[in-house]
Amino acid sequence: MFDYLIYDFDGTISDSYPIFAEAFLITLKNHGIEETYTDVFAKLKMSVGYALNSYDWDCGRKLASREFHDLYYKMSAEKGEPLEGADEILRFAIERGKKNYIYTHSGEHATLLLKKFGFYDYFTGILDSTANFPNKPNPEALNWFIPEMGIDRDTALMIGDRDIDVLVGNNAGIKGCLIDDGGFYSTTKCDFRIEKLAELKSIIVG
Repeated sequence: MFDYLIYDFDGTISDSYPIFAEAFLITLKNHGIEETYTDVFAKLKMSVGYALNSYDWDCGRKLASREFHDLYYKMSAEKGEPLEGADEILRFAIERGKKNYIYTHSGEHATLLLKKFGFYDYFTGILDSTANFPNKPNPEALNWFIPEMGIDRDTALMIGDRDIDVLVGNNAGIKGCLIDDGGFYSTTKCDFRIEKLAELKSIIVG
C-alpha cells in the first residue's frame, strides 16, 4: 500500500522523550524550579519550545534552551536508545522493497544517533533542520524533499508521534500515521493511528 515511508525521528525512531524529560528536569532544578516528570513529559510532547515557554527562567529562555540542549545531546550520545520495534519495522519495509526516510526538526545529532543505533544504512534520505526550511506543519520542506528523492506522493506515508507530523504530511498531499501510545493527541484527525511501531506492518502492505 505504501512504498515510501517518511519518519519523524524523536519519539518515532529514537526513544528520545525519557532523556528529554530527564535533561529538562535537571535544567529546571539548576534554576531552582521543581517539577514532576509527568508534567514535564507532557509539555515536551507538545514541543520543546512549548516546554521552555512554560517556565520563568532566571537566566532567560535562550540560555536555558542552550543549557537543556547541551545536556540532552551529551546524555543521548551516552545512553540514547531506539524506540521499541524501530529496527524490526525498518527491516520489514526494506525486505519488501520499500524505502525509509527521515524528516526531523533535529539537526545533525539525529544522524549521529542513527549511526549509534546501527540504523543509518536503513534510510535512503535524511532531511533535518540544517536545511533551514520552515518547521512542520508547513509543507515547504516536504514539497522540496519529495521530488528531490523521487518519492511518489500516492504511495508515501508520513509517520510521527505528534499532530504536526500528520499535518505536514497532509499539507504536502500525502497520508499521515500518528503514533500516540500515551493518548496525547486523542482528538487529532489522522489517516492512521497506532500505539506501537509494529502496527505499521499491516498499514505498509495494505
